[in-house]
Amino acid sequence: MLKDGDVMSGYQVIHTPGHSPGSICLYNPEKKVIFVGDILQYKNGRLQSPGKKLIPEPEKYGESLRKLLDLDIKIILTGHTAPVTSGGGELLREFVKTF
Repeated sequence: MLKDGDVMSGYQVIHTPGHSPGSICLYNPEKKVIFVGDILQYKNGRLQSPGKKLIPEPEKYGESLRKLLDLDIKIILTGHTAPVTSGGGELLREFVKTF
């Protein structure tokens, strides 16, 4: 079982509940890339949540997003939408301010 802080093949496991209890992100600090799965979507040049109906624990979701703010992120790979190929950290900060 993967735990928060585990590292595998250069990717750090970050536990990010809120969308689902077992949600994780995988972050590679060398490549500045993060796999966020279903916790974020990228549409029309902006990051978005998967929708209020799909965030059963909004407090935990917000905490999870704030955990990501200190990371040096360039690329964000989502589960269902286009990737963010540059400026991922800035887009994430903008989204968290509005959440």
